[in-house]
Amino acid sequence: MKKMRTTLLALFLCLPASIALSQVFDEKAPELIIEDMDYSNFSKSFVFGGKAYTFFNTLIGDTIIFNGNSLRDDFFCNDTIWVKHGVKKPIEGKHYKVKKHYKGIDDDIYSPNEFVYNRPWIIISAKEESTNSLFESDKSEILTIKDVQTGDIVNWRYRNGYNFSKNVNIENISRSRVYTSSLQKLKLYEQTGTSFNELHINKSLFTIETRDNGNSLHFTTTVLLSNNETYNIPFTKRYNNNSKTLYTEEIKKQRLDNLRNSGHFYLTLSKVEKPKNSQIRYGKVTAVSDKSVTEYSYSDNILSIIMVDKIDRIAFSLENKSGNSLKIEWDEASFIGIDNKASRVFHSGVKYSDKGLSMPATIIPNGTSLDDVILPSNLTSYSGGDWHSSTLIPRRGIYDETKIGKIIKVLLPISVKGVINEYTFIFKIEWVWNNPELRIE
Repeated sequence: MKKMRTTLLALFLCLPASIALSQVFDEKAPELIIEDMDYSNFSKSFVFGGKAYTFFNTLIGDTIIFNGNSLRDDFFCNDTIWVKHGVKKPIEGKHYKVKKHYKGIDDDIYSPNEFVYNRPWIIISAKEESTNSLFESDKSEILTIKDVQTGDIVNWRYRNGYNFSKNVNIENISRSRVYTSSLQKLKLYEQTGTSFNELHINKSLFTIETRDNGNSLHFTTTVLLSNNETYNIPFTKRYNNNSKTLYTEEIKKQRLDNLRNSGHFYLTLSKVEKPKNSQIRYGKVTAVSDKSVTEYSYSDNILSIIMVDKIDRIAFSLENKSGNSLKIEWDEASFIGIDNKASRVFHSGVKYSDKGLSMPATIIPNGTSLDDVILPSNLTSYSGGDWHSSTLIPRRGIYDETKIGKIIKVLLPISVKGVINEYTFIFKIEWVWNNPELRIE
């Protein structure tokens, strides 16, 4: 007879297909991500390539349940020793019938494996030994387990020749209790908008199953939440569409603090500087901050302009009110950033690669308007095969009082009847809270 070494896969795969663990637990449940939790303590997923006894020796003392069904082709071999309860020292090779179930069926030499299914067993020991029998001469493995309900001890010997193509789920009761006890100590919170609802883990289940046609073992911790939802705890954080994230007390406080202090910076037009006499270049400059200047607009007898902060550029719409044609002299325009450094600008229709070249003036006939954008040249760069623009101001979402009130400027030279009027639009950095209702003044 062809020799075949018994491995852990022989133990699992000779058992029939797994049945449902219970109505509560679902092996295909979505994943539960608990922030700040050491997942390696709760669930593992790896390929086990050792022999059966080396694996079961890591479970000595654990109470387990084999979840499966018995099929006619998957009976225990006749070398399985059923040790009679109360016998001090069983005789090697002698078989004992402990219960009426512990015997062959239809005068067969095999015992049905259904007698270990769906009942708790304690793992006593696991070892490897040489076997010489009528059926084979090879090394085999013996798993010694104790029936929790009756106290009976079974030496479970496996040999080759079985159908090793089926999977079975093993429920580890001992580890489930430990994990449940540990997880129940956690205060967990689910975030909905800016609110946090407290949830509890009512129960956990630690299971082991074979996958990939018996080539790997998969360890899963399944938990039942207080809202009756069921999830699997992954070995590592694998966020996907089915993941649910819960937060510990510490992480919840951090997230709430971030929500309370989150917001964004933005720019508003606070003042405009322009020539006092539009017919004289480099004449006296006057600063306008009265009702003609709003958060986003300015108007005088020459022009009316709306300017809006667009993250990496200033978008504007300029209307000519002068009675003459206006020209925007782009080569003399400038952007002064929050660091008080000046930069050339370019606008719509100019290639990023041409931003440093001379640009023709844009003519705006009387009574018409122009929609355009202003992009600082020093905030654009080329990398990774494409052009990128940096933000005009820091956009970090946490409140920073030192940046409030800082200014940037846009110098836009506008020619009126051949005389260049330098309009300087001064923007101030403002802040808006994302969740003002959370603010505690």
